[in-house]
Amino acid sequence: MVNRIIKMVQTIVIAYFMSAILLVVLALAAYKMGMGEKIVSIGIYAVYVISTCAAGMIIGAKMRSARAIWGIAAGVVYYMIIFIVSLILNKGIAQNVSGILTALVLCILGGFIGGFFSGSVKK
Repeated sequence: MVNRIIKMVQTIVIAYFMSAILLVVLALAAYKMGMGEKIVSIGIYAVYVISTCAAGMIIGAKMRSARAIWGIAAGVVYYMIIFIVSLILNKGIAQNVSGILTALVLCILGGFIGGFFSGSVKK
């Protein structure tokens, strides 16, 4: 059990490191190209999907069984951390409930896809 938790924590740390790099690239692109708010929002959602897909692939390869389920779990954990931090920083739930649900669905879907295709990834 402890081994599984350690693997999940390692995976989530890698996913957030990847997210940080991608968000910096997105911020620089938005600054240099003068992207609108809508494009930046789409970019943020893309970062969620890419990061959770990578997390799903990593955790699926580490666990070697029920890969898609582990990928979904990684997506949920990734999202829950974002959600909790957002609650703390915003001192409550943000007004954009559709954005909250969209992010949740994208994180779960990204994790599932990564876990599903993790069979080709080496440990």
